[in-house]
Amino acid sequence: MALNIDPGRPLRTIPQLTALLEAIDGAESGDESFSVEWKRPLELNKASGRFAIAKCILGMGNRAVEAAGRSFGGLGYMVVGMEPHNVIGMPSIDYADLQPQIEAYTGEDGPSWSPQQVTYEGQNILVITVEAPADGDRIHPLRKSYQSDQRGERGHDKGTILVRHHAMTEPATVADIRELERRLLAGQPSVEAIDDIVATPSGAVQVIQVTDEAVKQRQTEEEEAFPPYAVVTSGPASTPFGFPTLKVNTTPQEERERYERERVQYLRDFDAALKPHAIRTAVERHPAPFELAITNNSRTAVQELEIRVTTPDGVLIFGANDDLGQMPRPPKPPSNSVFASLQDNIDWQHHTSAALRANFDLFSISSDRREVTFTIKSIHAGQTEKTDSVLLVTGIGTISGDVPSTRWDAEVHITASNRADAWHGSVQLGPTSSVLADGQLLPRATVVK
Repeated sequence: MALNIDPGRPLRTIPQLTALLEAIDGAESGDESFSVEWKRPLELNKASGRFAIAKCILGMGNRAVEAAGRSFGGLGYMVVGMEPHNVIGMPSIDYADLQPQIEAYTGEDGPSWSPQQVTYEGQNILVITVEAPADGDRIHPLRKSYQSDQRGERGHDKGTILVRHHAMTEPATVADIRELERRLLAGQPSVEAIDDIVATPSGAVQVIQVTDEAVKQRQTEEEEAFPPYAVVTSGPASTPFGFPTLKVNTTPQEERERYERERVQYLRDFDAALKPHAIRTAVERHPAPFELAITNNSRTAVQELEIRVTTPDGVLIFGANDDLGQMPRPPKPPSNSVFASLQDNIDWQHHTSAALRANFDLFSISSDRREVTFTIKSIHAGQTEKTDSVLLVTGIGTISGDVPSTRWDAEVHITASNRADAWHGSVQLGPTSSVLADGQLLPRATVVK
């Protein structure tokens, strides 16, 4: 739940800050937010205590303007000496002593902040107020390296950019840095807006069809190829590979048990790997990688472009070098058995992936495979540059109607380090000329030669 306090106004006076402390006292441990952080007492005579405050100040100062402005007029608060349901207190501090110690990390030109000591339930509580970020603010990096002497706490190098996320201050992501660049440029009216950009797509979406019936049949075939190893001491019978058994079984029991464990695990792994194998095969056989040609029709160069493409539901993004897993290797037959020498004759080459066709790796794909971010260093005025390539795949079950006439719209979002705002648009995608089906995607049946 959220803190039980109205975030619609800044909190500055002692009564207002006392109300914040009351809200924290009644909160839950997970109620820290984008604008409020609390700590148990810090030892400000140690670097770890001073850095904890500096880290929060930098993180709050590097927030996006719009996001910060949704609570407390953009102010951020660090409360030291208490946590929910636990008021401990802090020794009184001398601001004249604390300021230079904190500014060793934040810099004298870092985020504006001020400390106040508030008495709550008879205890002295330190409240650090960080002023709201504004358009035109510079990025605030760490000015002094911090090497932690606390077990489990990470250090940070000089120059690290720290940003407050939902309830934690962490090193900036690429998205954070782009947002900070936009914040800086938004305060400079002379900066040209990012317009006169044209995004032209090429490539297509590979449609695949993998039915549950085909997967089940392939699983059954593999189970039949690797049946349990039966101990036979007399009578006509066959081995799991179709060869006559011996009258007396000389295979040690531990070998038979080992084979059975490997066989069961192999079949389990085989079942789990079938659909990923189908996707990997579709990626390897994809005939039309997707890329964007970005044309700069403005009069000046566009620098450090970030191009984010979001696909519609059901269309997934892959890189040619993505690790989609491997088919497992079949179990080794028991030694000292009539069929032990047959291991070399089992054709399992279909369990290894084919060599990948290309080396596309200058991009990042989101964990849900619905978004890819490309980067282009610069595009001169009147010039066109292409992004790297990725591969788009979808299942036939996501398509209603005729496959050849199906079209998808992918959203495109472009920012640049020397331009204000962002460019938004969409591009249309079509399917490849053929659908890859079960027989082309699932691994071949295991064959004993």
